[in-house]
This record gives sequence, C-alpha cells and structure tokens, in this order.
Amino acid sequence: MIGAVRNAVGGDEALMSEVLATTRMDALGWKWSDAWAKQIIEQAIASGDAAKGEAIYRQARLQCVRCHAIGQGGGVIGPNLVSLGGSSTPEYILQSLIDPNAKLKEGFQTLSVLTDDGRVISGLQRARTDKQLQLVLADGTEQTLATDAIETIKNGRSLMPAGLVDVLNEQEIVDLTRFLLELGKTPKYTVDTSPRIRNWSILTHTPAAMQKLNRTSLDTAATDAPELIWAPLPSTVAGRLPIAELPTFQLFRDLPAIAFARFDIEVKQAGSVIIELSAPSDAVSLWLDGRPRKLPEPDEAIGLSVGRHRVVLGLKVRSVGPSLGCQIRTGHLGSAVLEWK
Repeated sequence: MIGAVRNAVGGDEALMSEVLATTRMDALGWKWSDAWAKQIIEQAIASGDAAKGEAIYRQARLQCVRCHAIGQGGGVIGPNLVSLGGSSTPEYILQSLIDPNAKLKEGFQTLSVLTDDGRVISGLQRARTDKQLQLVLADGTEQTLATDAIETIKNGRSLMPAGLVDVLNEQEIVDLTRFLLELGKTPKYTVDTSPRIRNWSILTHTPAAMQKLNRTSLDTAATDAPELIWAPLPSTVAGRLPIAELPTFQLFRDLPAIAFARFDIEVKQAGSVIIELSAPSDAVSLWLDGRPRKLPEPDEAIGLSVGRHRVVLGLKVRSVGPSLGCQIRTGHLGSAVLEWK
C-alpha cells in the first residue's frame, strides 16, 4: 500500500509525507528500535541470503542502483557503497535503511531552496557561484537556479526518501541487510579490478520502440532513433548483467525474444581491443558504431581509432544464460588506451 502511494505522488516527498501523516499510514512502516535492530542484525548474520539481498537492492522500485554506485557501477547521487560492509557497523547500515536522515554522510546533505516564484527545490549542491546554484535532484537530473531568483536556502534532509524500504517484508529486510554487510568485506561481494563493463544502458520496452523495430530491422537498435529510450543499469558486484532484468522484445512470433544492451568505450590512444563475452556466439548479435559485425572469435583483436565507440548487443534471452559478463582487454599489437565506465 505504501509503495502504491509513493508511485501515485510521483516522487514528491513533501506530498508523500503529508499523505502518510493524514491517512496515518506512516505508522505502518518500519520503525527503528534497538531491540528490533538487534533481532534483524542477528538474523541477517545467521541466516540472511546475500544473493537474494542483492536482487532486492537492484529492484527498480527501491531505486538503489540509480542513486548509489558500488565501485564504478551505479549512480552518483548517494555515497558509494563499495566498502560499506567493511567500514561501517551493522547498526549504522540498518539505520541508514530505516531512517536515512538519522546520520547523514558528510557531503550528502541536501539544500532546500525556496525560489521567488514559490517553488521549493531540494537537491545536492553540484556547483555554486555568485550568479547561480547548480543542484543534483533525487532523480539524477541537474537544475541550475539563478542566484537572484532564490529567496532562501536551508539545509535539507537526505535525498533517500524516508520509508523507502517500507514496501519490504521482514525477510527481505534481513536479506538486504546481509548483502550490505558483505560489501567490501568478503571476496564474493568485493569489486575486483578486472576490466569488466559495469555500466550498461538497456533498451526500454515501449510501444514506440516496438513499432520502430517492427517496421525497420534490428539494426535500428544501434542507431540514435528518437523512438528508442535507453535506461542505465549497472552490473552486479560480480560484474554480471542479469538477463531477467532486461526488457525483452518479441518482434515476430517465429523469432526468439531479444533484449538490447549497450556500452561506450573512450579510446585515448588508437590500437586494438579484445571484447570477451560470456555468452554463446549464436545467442548474441553485435553492432560497433552503428554497424553490424560478426561476433569476434576468442582473442580476436578489433582496431579502434581515437574517440568514443559504442557497442550494442542483441541478446537472445533464452539462450544467453542467466547473466552476461563482458570484459574489454587491450590487443596484443598496438594496444589501445581505453576509458570506460
């Protein structure tokens, strides 16, 4: 019920608080107490499932991956959680879920700005000069306000909405807590230094996208057609892209269901790269810089010039496996110098 109300108010946290208080639904959410926290932490350590917890963390309704990074993968609005389990107490981690305003990490307190036309805008300060203030809002967008249009500026609350985890049951809280406790503490949930792709964009399923692909060809997925909307999705801590999280397209009845994912490579020095994919070759189609190309053989190097290059993958969801791993290695001859997220 609380989740439905949150969706209905469209992210307006002031309105959300007012609705919950008026309807007394705020009493239904999880409330912090030392006794309750002790019970949850004991359960998390004894029997919590970190794998299930990671899947909960990645749920779109919680927006964790949109705001937080774990290493290089994820959003940059909230603190990076790469070493959370190794650097924070269990009590701090659980309280941050239940009451994100209790202990705000330095640098992540919002500003609440009242403008001269009566708007109240909350966000993290990105930049500030005598003439303007630049804020990062909860949805990741940036907004620039002219200084002379600002009436007042006050310290605000956490951008993480209070009650965000109220949609979870107790076992889900236990599993999520166990996952967060493991981050940077155990090898399985420590981000390694291998050259894995950790930030992807996935093609969202919309009627316009379906119509565009049906009327043209799969090659359209490698273009900048305005009908195609791409959304960010980071890899898991292990550097894998879960196939079940990808929107799928069934273009024709006799064709396999397919999903599309892409990433960019920034080449600083021209040379060759090797793209390693964990999927069977017949389960993946590849486009490089908008052009289809045969999937590279193992250890086959691809020459790239200086600049940004885009790799788009078409994935047969029933054949590619439960998750996809992708690594980019420099070639043996004339190795390129790369940057990617």
